[in-house]
Amino acid sequence: MTKRLSEQDYTEAAEKLGVETALIKALVEVESSGRGFLEDGRPLVMFEEHVFYSELKKAGLDPEVVLSDHPDICARTFDGKRARGPKTELAQLEKARAIHEEAALRSASWGLFQIMGFNCAAAGFENVTEFVAAMETGEGAQLLAFCRFLGSNTRMLTALREKDWALFAKLYNGAGYKTHAYDERLRDAYLKNGGK
Repeated sequence: MTKRLSEQDYTEAAEKLGVETALIKALVEVESSGRGFLEDGRPLVMFEEHVFYSELKKAGLDPEVVLSDHPDICARTFDGKRARGPKTELAQLEKARAIHEEAALRSASWGLFQIMGFNCAAAGFENVTEFVAAMETGEGAQLLAFCRFLGSNTRMLTALREKDWALFAKLYNGAGYKTHAYDERLRDAYLKNGGK
């Protein structure tokens, strides 16, 4: 089993970012229910079919062909109603990797903080392959990637520091954040984790 984050890890990350520890813990709770890995040691992922569609297009492939043959892993738009488990998400990712490795890896969110693969550069990596390799090593690497990712976006970091839940939710999770009350869940998790 991969090493879990310690209280010291949270404290050091919070100091580095200039935020309360409760804010980072709240993000972990909301994004991944507190675990960066499955019990079998594989990283927690969420595969986004609509992102795969656009990443295939960027890679020079016709996503409509993939959509026609594989509607379970490719979609034109986001489906906010889908509900699947972690093992299904990993199965989707593996199926997508067989079609186009890089597009697939860029189309999943990874680990404790569910950072999208297409954000690999903002998280401090040369490419998505390097990013995924780090995400697979442990929660410490996932925390470091999060600190780099947040540190690269002043607006997002400021929104978190100021507890502007709606703005942070929009910047971190996209315009559809209200569908799952992401801002409210984040605020509630922050208070539960000792926030003031």
